[in-house]
Amino acid sequence: MNSSQHRITGSTGRLRRNAGFRAVGWFLLATSLEAVHAQSADLFFEGVLLVEPAPPAEVVVPVGAGNAMGGGQRGMGMGAAGNDAGTGAAGGGGQGAMGAGGQGGMGGGAASEDPAPVQFFMPAERRSEVAVVMIPGGGLPSWSYTATPDGREGWAQQFARAGVPVYLMNPPAGFREELGRWNRETVWPLWGMGPEFGTPYPDGKHPVEAIDNLHASFYIARAPGGADHLRSLLDEIGPAVVLAHSAGGSAMFSAARALHPNLRGTIAVETTNCPTDETALTTIYVEGERAFLSLWGDNLDRGAPSMLTRYASCRQASEIISAAGGRAQTIHLPDDRGIAGNSHLMMQDRNNTELGDMILEWLGSE
Repeated sequence: MNSSQHRITGSTGRLRRNAGFRAVGWFLLATSLEAVHAQSADLFFEGVLLVEPAPPAEVVVPVGAGNAMGGGQRGMGMGAAGNDAGTGAAGGGGQGAMGAGGQGGMGGGAASEDPAPVQFFMPAERRSEVAVVMIPGGGLPSWSYTATPDGREGWAQQFARAGVPVYLMNPPAGFREELGRWNRETVWPLWGMGPEFGTPYPDGKHPVEAIDNLHASFYIARAPGGADHLRSLLDEIGPAVVLAHSAGGSAMFSAARALHPNLRGTIAVETTNCPTDETALTTIYVEGERAFLSLWGDNLDRGAPSMLTRYASCRQASEIISAAGGRAQTIHLPDDRGIAGNSHLMMQDRNNTELGDMILEWLGSE
């Protein structure tokens, strides 16, 4: 077995300014790395890029009916409303979710010709051969990865301090002018904060006392999607692992289906259904030497259909990849690590640093 199946490796990517990248705050990249090193090896600097969408990609690895691998237009939300339109098992897809492929090409959301903003956190001392691209879930901004509702730092800063370059995708849809589908009452039970609004789980780890701050973020959320923008970003930054939350898995698995050469692995954080087609998984992850990880919190019997449907698909994907000789792992935190109480927003839970360390360990493991 090739060693790259055990360790995520690749040549160091670099930022380039060309027709595919338009910079906002590009002056940050002109900062002398030597000067930054002189201050502290723990420092990182940040900025925002605008990335143009790549041309539509050829579907290299088609997925048969019954194996949802990307959500199409309005791509796979949390499933509170229930109906799954289209073919395929888009479990937990929410009202209007599409099955495999769906409208909008490769299942990565509705296509857009507009540039998408990409926030980046660049470590002063890079200690990872791959970058990490983080995609928020449906209805959530990339703020999910930079701050918690109670004011702590997120995974973006944690990973950057560990020497891993981080890029935060924001799909190109405009800012919301009104709240939309999410509110305090719906997300509380649906996202695993408690059995009903106002009642937290006894061992719950989400900072529910700051629910108003989470609620405020819904007003600036963008629609899920951005598969073409993700592929364009991967073209520019070199080898990377994509970490996606919830409906963000649509764009991530779209890049996997396109066999993007710079995609080194995927991390599914309670995403919508993972692919379970054996041929596709073998082609993408085993023959393509890509790694697969999925993370799952507590109380998965929530939602309609329940989160257990999604979890089962990712567990099955891990087993198929591992049996074929690839590197794959699905972690159900209560059962596999003895960690109870994590919500759907585990990147914002009180133990988010502990879980971030778990991912960082996986990224660098032999």
